Amino acid sequence: METPPQPQGTNPTPSTSTLDPQVEGGPAPGRVDATRFHPSPNGEPHRDPAQDLSPASPPPTSGPASVTAAGSEEAATACQRLMDLLETARKLEALEQSRFDDKVRLPITEFVAAQFRMRIQPALAPDWPQNDPVHLALCGGTNSGKSTILNVLIGHPLASMSPTARHSQHPEAYQAAGWSLDWCDRYPGRFETAGYVRYRNQHPPRQTDADLEHHGYRPAYAVHDVAPPDPNEATRLGPNLFDSPHGVVCWDAPDISTEQARYYMSAVVDALALADLILFAVTKESYADDRGLSFLKMLTHAGLPVLAVANKLPTARDEREEILPDIRAKLEAHRREPPGARRLDWFLVMPTASGDDVGSRFQRLCDEPAVHHLKRVARDLAAEGTRLKKENLDRVFHYVSTAIHPALEPLRSQVREVDRWRSDLESLTQTHLLRRYREEHLNGERYEAFDRTMIRVLELIQVPFVGRWLSKISGLLRKPADLLLHQIKTRSWTTRTPSGDLSREPEHVVLERLLEIWFNEVRGLAQAKADDPQNGCRIGWNQVARGLDSAEFLERLRNSFPIAYQAYREDLIREEETRATRIHEAIASKPNLLRSLKYGQLATQISAVAMVIVSGGFNVSDLVVAPLVATLLNVLVEGGVGAFVEAEKAKLRDWQAARIEAIAREGLVNPALSLFPAAVESDRLDTVADDLALIGQAVRRIITT
Repeated sequence: METPPQPQGTNPTPSTSTLDPQVEGGPAPGRVDATRFHPSPNGEPHRDPAQDLSPASPPPTSGPASVTAAGSEEAATACQRLMDLLETARKLEALEQSRFDDKVRLPITEFVAAQFRMRIQPALAPDWPQNDPVHLALCGGTNSGKSTILNVLIGHPLASMSPTARHSQHPEAYQAAGWSLDWCDRYPGRFETAGYVRYRNQHPPRQTDADLEHHGYRPAYAVHDVAPPDPNEATRLGPNLFDSPHGVVCWDAPDISTEQARYYMSAVVDALALADLILFAVTKESYADDRGLSFLKMLTHAGLPVLAVANKLPTARDEREEILPDIRAKLEAHRREPPGARRLDWFLVMPTASGDDVGSRFQRLCDEPAVHHLKRVARDLAAEGTRLKKENLDRVFHYVSTAIHPALEPLRSQVREVDRWRSDLESLTQTHLLRRYREEHLNGERYEAFDRTMIRVLELIQVPFVGRWLSKISGLLRKPADLLLHQIKTRSWTTRTPSGDLSREPEHVVLERLLEIWFNEVRGLAQAKADDPQNGCRIGWNQVARGLDSAEFLERLRNSFPIAYQAYREDLIREEETRATRIHEAIASKPNLLRSLKYGQLATQISAVAMVIVSGGFNVSDLVVAPLVATLLNVLVEGGVGAFVEAEKAKLRDWQAARIEAIAREGLVNPALSLFPAAVESDRLDTVADDLALIGQAVRRIITT
């Protein structure tokens, strides 16, 4: 067995040591320091039989605690995935909360995430719980006397005491002098990888309110060494908490009740998530505080053993006896212990001590039987060591398996809102763009693409003497639609184009007008969602509303839609050529029909049309092409190919509708969807149950081993 590590230049007083982010006095890497928890007053180490471990335990890693048991690595990875999800949910929840909302909100999400990081993931290491001491934490509101309670527990007035509110801002641990920091370094995922700076035998520097508000909380924690009590004082001081065979570390957590506590609430939650035993301090002034009672409910609901300590009570006996039943009843009403939880002597009373200074008050408190009883209850619970830690692990896992679902609700709510946004965009696109495009253009009186196709059929028939005039007609028919490319680039869809006769509008006019209607409908929907006070994702909807009005978004539409539309127009020419070729082949299969088209009445009409174009310059689309195509169709119907031509017309119409829908989705819907990105994909949330099952299997193996 190794000899107990000796402190290196440490001083049990809190004001003389320096910041030391490194390990002081720890065992060599890869060695189990079986004596680190409990040196006795005479220098001989106590030994926990549960610590009969191999002397070659795996060294700590730079990430989560190393794990080798079958399934433990996968379970540790599952823990990390769930912690990542919970952190994302916490950030999203914080965004949705108003700065001026004074509603008391428990840090449930942070507490669940902290349980994975501080308790469950470290428990997956092969050296747990033998190499992890029992952690006792004190929590309560400001000026509740936590530090006083801690001082009598450890037998020294080391914990900083001050009447100043929020005096404690960082978790501070107290361990028996001579221990190494192996219990810290073996599980670096608890503090180090979470960004905490560690101080040794020194209180971390306090931050001012202004510093907290402008720069945020700087995570830090301290570890203080507690010298063994004077053997001559042992009887008077009562039970020694550090005599527990498994080893005990006492934590003084920051307050939970002040307004500024929200900045360092994550540190409070981390200390409580680490704790195997919690002492909850209340006073006459604080016992009915909503936030404190909510914390008590959360901690007991998680299955953790919580001892309530009534402190700073009136000195007059009558007043004390009058208020104590009310304090107990109030706390009892907010305890939510799960079924099967152990029965505890949970309500304890600290006597009131008088004195001119901290030292004299401390000495008087140590003489009180009630203080000895408090220390004995805490010591006896801590002495259970492995059993206590496994019971807590079992209860906490059952708690987080349930609590994680409401904790992740902000993410699920956002996913649902994103799905609604996608559905609404699809509906608006179908209603105000695609359906109306089909009704007003493709199914209208004039169908430009089919007119051009039929003119191309006449070109392929090769009517004598007028082929070059037919080519001129085709060119004139295609030119107006190209204007849309320029108009989309130069317009912002804020003014309406006079509609006129919808059935006679060319494609570019119809699309331009429908795009404006679509954009206004989408923008109105987003703004209505952002203004709805009942909407739980107003931050996301505000982002969408602002994005739709931004110059960047409009520029993105103007850059993407015309490119896609240009490609569509080029493909449309080829599609028209394909349909014209197929119709010509059907005509050519009927020689009499082909001869009639070349030399009959239609040929004479085509010649007249060509002369009109050359001499009169009439509106080609309205006055020339329509009668010409109508006459051609009549001839084709009489010739027996009318049904085939109509089928080709329907195929061309369907092709156009599908292409415009694809352009709308890529150039309109997807850019609008990107304004409301989900923090996580829905399929990631679907795997939460699988991760919990994987972790649950590992936890059951640990508990039953």
